[in-house]
Amino acid sequence: MKKNDMQCPADEFAQTVYPPEQQPEGRYFEGGAYRDTDSGKHDYEGFLNPLPLSAFGEYMTEHRLQSDGTMRDSDNWQAGIPMPQYMKSMLRHVFDVWAIHRGLFVYKERKDGREITHVTAHYHVEPGWRLVDMKEALCAVWFNTQGYLFEWLKENE
Repeated sequence: MKKNDMQCPADEFAQTVYPPEQQPEGRYFEGGAYRDTDSGKHDYEGFLNPLPLSAFGEYMTEHRLQSDGTMRDSDNWQAGIPMPQYMKSMLRHVFDVWAIHRGLFVYKERKDGREITHVTAHYHVEPGWRLVDMKEALCAVWFNTQGYLFEWLKENE
């Protein structure tokens, strides 16, 4: 159907608000609905993709368990983490991404309540070491980038 073939209340509204030469360009749908165009609007469907977003959700779910055994709320990070902490963590994870990209193996070890990173040139299994893959490392960078941006926006916008 063409716009001219349909009777739409939006036509009457548009004619009373806008002179003919300034009427907004819109879309008319078969059921009679009218919407303006997508031009100039954020296209989140195009900007985001379910595949990496799903991987990020899995990463966040896996990392909700705290060292004391309790489960943190999914939005716990929005309560505020200082920007310097995000930056330090982000750079550690960027280092992990870089090492994995270079073909090295990255392991994490919990020792005395701290997480220690080991980088080796060969696959090397030690008791208590956990191999970090590229997906985990990238999701960790994404988390810290998002958190840093969140804090920056709160301060600057």
